[in-house]
Amino acid sequence: DKFLAERVEQIIKTTGLPALRAAPRKVGRAADPFSVFVTPTDLHYGKFGWKDEVGAEEYSREECHRRLMATTDAMLDRVNRFGKPEQFIVGAGSDWFHIDNEVNGGSTTRGTPQDTDGTYARIFLEGGELQCAYIARLREVAPVVVRPMRGNHDYQTSLAVSVWIRERFRADDHVDVSISPAPRQYLEVGNTIVGITHGEDVKDIKLPGLMATEARNMWSHTKHRLWFTGHWHTQITNEYNGVR
Repeated sequence: DKFLAERVEQIIKTTGLPALRAAPRKVGRAADPFSVFVTPTDLHYGKFGWKDEVGAEEYSREECHRRLMATTDAMLDRVNRFGKPEQFIVGAGSDWFHIDNEVNGGSTTRGTPQDTDGTYARIFLEGGELQCAYIARLREVAPVVVRPMRGNHDYQTSLAVSVWIRERFRADDHVDVSISPAPRQYLEVGNTIVGITHGEDVKDIKLPGLMATEARNMWSHTKHRLWFTGHWHTQITNEYNGVR
């Protein structure tokens, strides 16, 4: 993991990509302070689906980019109705990339072959810049906190993209990027613990116990506990022992 981070930093520096600074939007003051947690999990950038085989809509790198930015702009329009948030908290990774290597023409971390739109190098480079464009769009509205979510399709690449984001926003003190290989991340937001994980390797019912053990200091002086996961390609809310 350390070697991977160092290699990504080297790539960024040798390509000469400039530091990013987002132009701020004018957003009214919020009546009550709030934070926005966004997890664009399971984007699967680089996935390919031919419409004649998969149904009415084709999926490609271009279509992925279009859907992401369109839904992000729609989300920001809704957020802006409440005024400027204190921060956006972003789970970065979590199968943002469809593949993690070049094995068998492109496969997941564990080697499952995938149908891809492009080579691994192209998917990684374009997908990294897309993640930065996404962060920049959020940064136009409020400060951004980024925490890695390592997916089963992109276990290594999702960590690498966190390094990519950190390097690209190195001149912006209001983009806070954490680099950690831990499969579960925790943040304290007000009187709430927020846990994030991709979710493929642990059952939801076990997450409250893991939070109480792994984030015991936060647990002891907070009132609310939330988990955000990905992997299942659906939206559902569960509650176990007071943890949602």
